[in-house]
Amino acid sequence: MGDVEVPLFLSELKRNVGGGHSDPVIQAGCSMKQWFQPDRSRMRDRCCCPTFILAGSGPWLCILGAAITHRVIIQRLTDMMWIGLSSTNEDGRIRRFARVMAALSQNLFASENTTSRLEADAGCVTYLAKIRRDAESPDVDQRVVIKFVDQYGDEVHRFLAGRDSSSGYLFDNSMKMVVMNYVEPHPRPAGARTQLEAILTDLHTAGYVFGDLREPNVLFDGNGRAKLIDFDWAGRITWAEGVGPLAPIRPEHDWRMLGKL
Repeated sequence: MGDVEVPLFLSELKRNVGGGHSDPVIQAGCSMKQWFQPDRSRMRDRCCCPTFILAGSGPWLCILGAAITHRVIIQRLTDMMWIGLSSTNEDGRIRRFARVMAALSQNLFASENTTSRLEADAGCVTYLAKIRRDAESPDVDQRVVIKFVDQYGDEVHRFLAGRDSSSGYLFDNSMKMVVMNYVEPHPRPAGARTQLEAILTDLHTAGYVFGDLREPNVLFDGNGRAKLIDFDWAGRITWAEGVGPLAPIRPEHDWRMLGKL
């Protein structure tokens, strides 16, 4: 990466599970963090360094994902998968492991100029990326958005994506990392408010609430169609009384926030 050397593969051998109170997942996370200490700031400044971590111990294997914002973020992508021999349920277990490894090998992100923060804030955990696939694939170099989350309204996102009212929903993993189609933003068209009113009506009729209707979370594609993004606060409607800290988000909040746009 210019005059900065970035390792493409690192390997460490540790003890087995339980040996010396060792947990391979924690060990792998610590190793990742050690690689990005202050003396490697030049590397951190040039790339978020999206990384796959394979933590193995005997016949067990776990895959984690990592990236850098203002800190190193590490999330588990799979559970501890048994890859040894057993006497029952071989077909399903082997099929699942093969699918995981195939996905890992076929969906690696290109290592050069493929990721960038979508916000200037150093704490931003949303990235623009490209998917590397075979040259014959119709979505080679497809641009996607990757977001690391603690909570996410994936059910609401899928609902709106199915109605072409949000970006296409591609992947999530236990609500820790979400991958979606990138929407190139365009100017707000005439009739934008009418579109948003229709989207909110669909949401509320289906029993959902968006909860964070702000200008940064509304995009318009090349056809002038409104797309809602950022579903951190979206979910099923609850009808408890009262409004305040940790209180439910209600449909009227969406309408009130729409009036402020």
